[in-house]
Amino acid sequence: MTELERAVEALKAAVKQSGIDKRVGDVVSQFTSYLILLKSSSPSSQSISKLRSILRRPLVPLYAAVPGPALQLSSAVLRKVIDDKLRNAQNVQNLQLRAWWNEVAVALLSGVLDFLDKQSDDMTKETIASAFYPTICTLFFYQDASLTLLPRTQRTAYSLLHETLSGHPGNQRRLRDPAVLGGSLIGIAISQSKDYLVIEALLDIVGWLIPITNKTEKGTAKRTEFINNLFGSEKHFSCSQELVDTLQYISSSHWEDTVMKIMDALARSDITFPQSFALDEVDRIFPCQRCWAG
Repeated sequence: MTELERAVEALKAAVKQSGIDKRVGDVVSQFTSYLILLKSSSPSSQSISKLRSILRRPLVPLYAAVPGPALQLSSAVLRKVIDDKLRNAQNVQNLQLRAWWNEVAVALLSGVLDFLDKQSDDMTKETIASAFYPTICTLFFYQDASLTLLPRTQRTAYSLLHETLSGHPGNQRRLRDPAVLGGSLIGIAISQSKDYLVIEALLDIVGWLIPITNKTEKGTAKRTEFINNLFGSEKHFSCSQELVDTLQYISSSHWEDTVMKIMDALARSDITFPQSFALDEVDRIFPCQRCWAG
């Protein structure tokens, strides 16, 4: 029995045991019946549309009714879509299919974000983390040449991480752990990305993960270790020391200001990173306004 099949059976068992509303039960039947489409090596646009439609809004009530099993199944579907379907599309150089599977992944992740928007308590964030952290941290931070995730797919996954970290110290500790994610893998992801919004999304995650020193020697040591793991490699960042100093001595209480300093340093150090430029017309109206290309 595959991971996906086990997750389907676990969801069906949970639904049967809980005796939930018939309409939610109908969603389960529709959801699981549509998963047969994942077996197709060359799905039609109609099949992809069906998957996208079921994987977003219809699942929100299901997440609310049986969150653990439903989210675990969605995570297994995401893994199947990315690690199997998307990778195969890349291998056969089918750009259309690659785009479609990216759209399916975005729809699924967006549905989880919709659920989190409606129900953002600590337990919900922890349940989402348990289901999705292993999948996202593995597939979105250990990329290889046979797997291309489009920027929108990356941003949506990183947004989910960010929202589950917001105000949740337990999830923050979990993602600081190198066994789960850690600073080093985030740093590598930043170094490999040339998309402004993707880098910004990664830095927003960093904003929640930088350890608080509590003005103690131990706290300062933990903070320094995390920052060095993140930006301390000259192999990945030629401006490594500047990036480390920027995070060691944050001068503004607004994280957006620190993000801009990091983006500036990256742009100056390597022209392949997003570059800022001024527009004369904009400057005359908003003297501090800048735009970014990348």
